[in-house]
Amino acid sequence: MLLVLTTADDATADYLCRRLHDERVRFVRLDTDHFADSGFVEYIDNEISLTFREERLNGRAIRNVWYRRPRGIVVRGRSTDAQRLHTAREWATSLDGFLAEIPQLRWMNHPACNARANNKLFQLRLAPRFGLRVPETIVTRSLEEAQRFWRSHQGKIVTKPLSVGYVETLDGVMEAQILTSEVRAEHLRDPEILARCPTILQQRVQRGVDVRVTVVDRKVCALAVSSPGRETPVDIRQDGMSDLVYEPVSLPATVCANLLNLCHHLELRFAAVDFIRSCDDEWYFLEVNPNGQWAWLDLVGASDIARWLVDAFRS
Repeated sequence: MLLVLTTADDATADYLCRRLHDERVRFVRLDTDHFADSGFVEYIDNEISLTFREERLNGRAIRNVWYRRPRGIVVRGRSTDAQRLHTAREWATSLDGFLAEIPQLRWMNHPACNARANNKLFQLRLAPRFGLRVPETIVTRSLEEAQRFWRSHQGKIVTKPLSVGYVETLDGVMEAQILTSEVRAEHLRDPEILARCPTILQQRVQRGVDVRVTVVDRKVCALAVSSPGRETPVDIRQDGMSDLVYEPVSLPATVCANLLNLCHHLELRFAAVDFIRSCDDEWYFLEVNPNGQWAWLDLVGASDIARWLVDAFRS
């Protein structure tokens, strides 16, 4: 049995669950935002069991877990905010108790591994140890240090979020998306901007092409992403990702081996990794997203990553 942990509005989970159904892979999808409405955990006779949508399971029945994109448990009702928060914590703790029964090797990926691997500073420190080249990068709150870095790269630097690429309210409503952006001279004139929080600044590599690499259990799909007829934007997610062209590329053997070793060290069975292949054919590692998007590559016909996931979850 495969347990899919996600949320109700996850289009990627919708896509893969259809494939799983068509391939007759037995699974239960648990949308954590609806768990309190249609599920519960019990501890009776020294055994923890999970009941969700009339399916009763114990940890031994779960052969694989796809940790896709769960959110906090939502508790509805007329109680106060504090009471709902406490009740949601009780629900979450009971579910965590059940999930703790499932060995880490059965997860793709275990949330503890995701949390460790997702930190950009940790990635930047670790990647060169595995032979991967990274652009020159600083994190600072100092205007003087930022200006020095900008001058040292002749103004060719970018910034991006250190944590997550969106701004959302406390109740989970997304207000804005934050993309990788070019840093111009006027951005470095107001000391208050950098004073707010640590900011990452990174050398803007003279790109030949962006490459999106998806890793599933040591299988590697590498796709060059370009926008013929116009300059590829700093962040390919600009302009709704319209007019992009995807072409399979081969990673150099050394880069591929180094990347797989990095994923193994991070204990990631799945990873979405961004590279830039520069104009002089150097490969620069940008970041690894342990729970990144991939379904859009299948849907535009550039890959069949779902096939690899189905095969992984069939075992």
